Amino acid sequence: MERLVSELGLLMKMLDQEKLSPATEDKMASVRNMMESVQPTVDGSDLYMNSCLYGNGTSFVESLFDGFGE
Repeated sequence: MERLVSELGLLMKMLDQEKLSPATEDKMASVRNMMESVQPTVDGSDLYMNSCLYGNGTSFVESLFDGFGE
């Protein structure tokens, strides 16, 4: 859950740099409000390790945008 919130935060920051439609901006505000209210808790039952490493050290979300504007 913590990783999901972190990745969503990165995606939101990236989208803040883009020109978005009013509907998309509204949806981003809704997601941002939900993210602020989420207090991730981790116990042994929902802990997992993602061992997939990207060669350039970027996060998964950042890797989705590699070469996007090229």
